[in-house]
Amino acid sequence: MKQILIILFLAGVCYSQKTNIEIIKQSGKEYYWGEGSANRVKEAERAALTQVTESIAVKITSLFRRKVSEGGNGLNDNVERVMKTYSGATLKNVNFIREKKSSGYYVFCYISRNEVDKIFQERKKLLRDLALKADEFYKDNSYGYALKYNFYALLLMNSIPEQNIYSGDINLTTEIPSRINNIISDIKFSVEYDKKRGEGEREIGLRVTSQKGDIRNLEITFWTGNNEAEAMVSDGFVSFDLFGASTQFHKLDINVKYVYTYCKDEIKEVGELWDLVAHPIFKAEKTIRFDEKNGGTAAPETEPVQSSASGKITNSVYSVELSAGGDCPEIIKAEIQKNSVKLIDILGDKPVMTLSEAVLNDPFLISKVSNLKKYNRLKLPDFTNTPSLNQVFSGWEMRSFPVRNTYRTLGKQIMENLVLDFDTSGKSYDINFGLPVSLYRDFKEQSKYTGDWDKRHVIIRFLERYRTSFMTRDLEAIDKMFAEKAVIIVGRILKDNSLKDVGKLYEQIPDVEYIRMTKDQYIEKQRRLFALREDIHLGFSTLKITRKNKQDGVYGISMRQHYNSTGYADEGFLFLLVDFNHELPQIYVRSWQPQEWDEKELIRLSNFTLYD
Repeated sequence: MKQILIILFLAGVCYSQKTNIEIIKQSGKEYYWGEGSANRVKEAERAALTQVTESIAVKITSLFRRKVSEGGNGLNDNVERVMKTYSGATLKNVNFIREKKSSGYYVFCYISRNEVDKIFQERKKLLRDLALKADEFYKDNSYGYALKYNFYALLLMNSIPEQNIYSGDINLTTEIPSRINNIISDIKFSVEYDKKRGEGEREIGLRVTSQKGDIRNLEITFWTGNNEAEAMVSDGFVSFDLFGASTQFHKLDINVKYVYTYCKDEIKEVGELWDLVAHPIFKAEKTIRFDEKNGGTAAPETEPVQSSASGKITNSVYSVELSAGGDCPEIIKAEIQKNSVKLIDILGDKPVMTLSEAVLNDPFLISKVSNLKKYNRLKLPDFTNTPSLNQVFSGWEMRSFPVRNTYRTLGKQIMENLVLDFDTSGKSYDINFGLPVSLYRDFKEQSKYTGDWDKRHVIIRFLERYRTSFMTRDLEAIDKMFAEKAVIIVGRILKDNSLKDVGKLYEQIPDVEYIRMTKDQYIEKQRRLFALREDIHLGFSTLKITRKNKQDGVYGISMRQHYNSTGYADEGFLFLLVDFNHELPQIYVRSWQPQEWDEKELIRLSNFTLYD
């Protein structure tokens, strides 16, 4: 009897579903619907959703007329392709009816036409998030990132059929293009130096400013006479080389970059829309005029000189005016100056191994400098600089020593700052890529309120060594930085919270769709990547340091990381949980969340408790 009741109940359900399907199909303009059959239910769902998006696209095509690029198959085809960038996860108000058939699965899905506007809500949220982040970068004088994210927001806007999109009372449809134009017009270039480097080579240094001061970051392109070159501004300065016919230029047309094609896939939706929607065009060209008489002054050929009395370090291409911090004794300062000259020569054109005696036969330092040069193709820009000399727990650091890195396969010349380390006697013992001067200055200023600059300085130096280890492919150093039971998480956060136990960690983190690796797995992955990629550069656009309450020496370091390598670029949030209660600080958690913008969805320090 029970079996008969169950059969009758299931028959009633099937009849009801069929009735609903027929009612919906015959409802005329009340619903968008689609159906699909396949051996697997997910494939049938995908086919049904495709029909829904296609039918929505037909309805709203006229609204997209000014926003979508007309491809080879016309406007209608491209509107359909734009609609398909809205994933099934976005179509939250779609209803499904699923049936098991003898031949597989049948899925019917439908959505009320009155609910269609809700499809675009998440896209609008991402757009507003990008516009907000771009405005934060603009206020911070980080014009490169401000231009990039404003432009990405425009592309997202062109995938939404509404003509005007608001954030509060601000009409983003008109506001974002206006912001881009204002940023570009505010950028000013001035010639810092213009030097010939013999026949067929010329070096240019430019100061790059806005009304608010030095521009923190910016990418520019220029024509060299036979190809386009690219350079990156850092802390208000950029240096690059001209070769061949371009060494005779009396002016140079520089384009401020706002279209970041190479990293369009950092944000999945932007990458999917890149070839489908219209790309706004902005006037971004600036003309730089040089000395019309000789197009550059020849660099003097002089022998290295060092003067402890003046605090000035000079060699044939570089001049450093030391700014001593703390109470560095004159005898130690003189030793630091002497060793600085030797390091400058090593970083320049002289072979590392021929100068092994200059660093007292230190195998570690020789290897590190060699890898700095090998993987980043360092060059010393030709201008006077005033780095600071700061006392640290292990001796002294010379901070903010500018160099230029060149990455052939990325087509980039990038300004960086080095930090040179000296022991208590003034002997060189380490060298790392430092934070941008502006970011370092911000953290020092913030420490006036937190009162923990000594600890923050240690954390900054740790982070600089961490970054340098990747840019010099030093797996041994990376291995030592991670605790043996470190947790490495790569993924994106979903909605629900959950509790997990991981080794020495207690986690209460948002549920994650992720790849979790052990330390050994992570190191092996990096080994393969280092072998495959000719060029690797990573940088940070934001940085936040948080101290763990009631756990002295435990800090969370959160940053927005930009990763560029040969054939691959990505961006996302990097979080490190570091325990500094060791002779060598230990990373217990490294989480990488690519393409994530919602700060509420980020893994952070409060998700973890470290226990013995």
